[in-house]
Amino acid sequence: MYEGVCPVCGRNNQCQKASAIYATGTSHARGYAYDEGHRRRTTMINQTTLAKQLSPPVLRPDQGNLGKGIALLIAGLILHIFCVAIMSSTGSSISSTIFAPLCVTGWPLVIGALLTIAGVIQTKQLKADLPRRQAHWHVWNTVYYCHLDDVAFVPSGPPFHPSQLPGFMATNTGPFATAA
Repeated sequence: MYEGVCPVCGRNNQCQKASAIYATGTSHARGYAYDEGHRRRTTMINQTTLAKQLSPPVLRPDQGNLGKGIALLIAGLILHIFCVAIMSSTGSSISSTIFAPLCVTGWPLVIGALLTIAGVIQTKQLKADLPRRQAHWHVWNTVYYCHLDDVAFVPSGPPFHPSQLPGFMATNTGPFATAA
């Protein structure tokens, strides 16, 4: 069997790569919306059901916690230095000059520290998980879909329903992969 031949019906004229179906079934639109006299930018993504089912695995997940945490830490430190400078100019005691601004700036510092720690942990987990995600991406690039039989398959592999694609990739990569 060569690539693109459906294992159910044996035809290749109704088969298409999953990546092509995902690309043609997904549309991105950007524009402006008007709400109560104000113009705002909007972004919209439309997908067919089949494109959602055959969507690719995430290769580079969002790592927003690390950036937000560092930004909050920097903002909290700048605010803390500003508050200490104001308190020290009032002639207060040293303890109130140091600890009073912490009451004001403690929240951004604590939340920033927690987000930064969570971001570092997430980054370490993502680095450790990268080979698995790359293996999933490799499997996804070989998946075909037969429009006639509504099955997805890899060449010389068993057919499966498109909604079962994440489970299929998990069992065909990593420790559960069968030797081909």
